[in-house]
Amino acid sequence: MASHRARVPDQASPIYHLAIKPLFDSLPPRDKLYAHYFSQAAWKGARIILRQTSLESEAIFNFIIEAYRACEGEWSQFEEVCAVTGDEVKAFLSYAGLFMYNLGNFYVSVTRCERRQDYVLTV
Repeated sequence: MASHRARVPDQASPIYHLAIKPLFDSLPPRDKLYAHYFSQAAWKGARIILRQTSLESEAIFNFIIEAYRACEGEWSQFEEVCAVTGDEVKAFLSYAGLFMYNLGNFYVSVTRCERRQDYVLTV
């Protein structure tokens, strides 16, 4: 029987900034176009996945994107503007990161069973 307890992301999970501009700038023009159109397809395809995940996933996604645009990535602004604590902002960012990673509001954990060499999916 599946457990219905809340899934809480690991607060120690690292988030890395991927600095790809120098790599992108070094590509030949044709490869730049390929990378651009491929990323556009992935971005648009993400919305399809969101709609298939749950009814509210796309709205949550839109909220996270709009919040990012509103603060231009300076999340600490919300502490004063919204009267929230730094810990609450960190908790939101942790949720938002996990949401974006999973492209939806369902947390999925996959673990490998050593003896049977198969995978167990926990939803």
